[in-house]
Amino acid sequence: MGGLVPPSLCEERQAIEYLLRRSGSAAQQPAIVAGQLIREFGSFTAILAGSTTRLRRAGADDEAIEAFRWCRSAVLLSLRRLVVEKPVIGTSSALRDYLHVDMSTANQERFRTLFLNGKNELLLDETTTGTVDTAPFYAREIVARALEIGATSLILVHNHPSGDPRPSRSDIDATVAFDKICRGLGLVLLDHLIVGRHAIVSLRDERLIGQ
Repeated sequence: MGGLVPPSLCEERQAIEYLLRRSGSAAQQPAIVAGQLIREFGSFTAILAGSTTRLRRAGADDEAIEAFRWCRSAVLLSLRRLVVEKPVIGTSSALRDYLHVDMSTANQERFRTLFLNGKNELLLDETTTGTVDTAPFYAREIVARALEIGATSLILVHNHPSGDPRPSRSDIDATVAFDKICRGLGLVLLDHLIVGRHAIVSLRDERLIGQ
């Protein structure tokens, strides 16, 4: 399900209070604003990805919002470096951490393909955005792209804005069919990861592909 250990709400509240103070926010009582933000969003990760409208509604001013934006960018850059600099399979925990921060709080479904070379190094990370409950999955285009850039293996990823990472029947059927296409062309589908609010489900770990 991934290597994440959720922090306590107390730890998250302390982190928010610290950012409010360091940002120069005009909030007179950072602890109260931090509590309001937690109640509105439910987690620190969701706050970092929150819309400006919702952040302001929960009590964050412009300085605080800018601090949250910079914090999220710094976290993503740091996690992405761990993914890019080493073989993806050897850093599956780092990959899942990165994907969770980047996708777990998205309000629209996003579908991405990670194209890897023979050393399991990341060649390309492509993302398409769909609606609240579906994202485009074009098997032919993905395979063509893989052959074009010389990828030898792939990892599919999409999020469930509902927060529930369990695969749907259509998720499973589409992945199994795509796995067969890849095998016929000498490509390896390493995994299909589904990102939820608090966890990531691997279809390979669930033995739904790769059999």
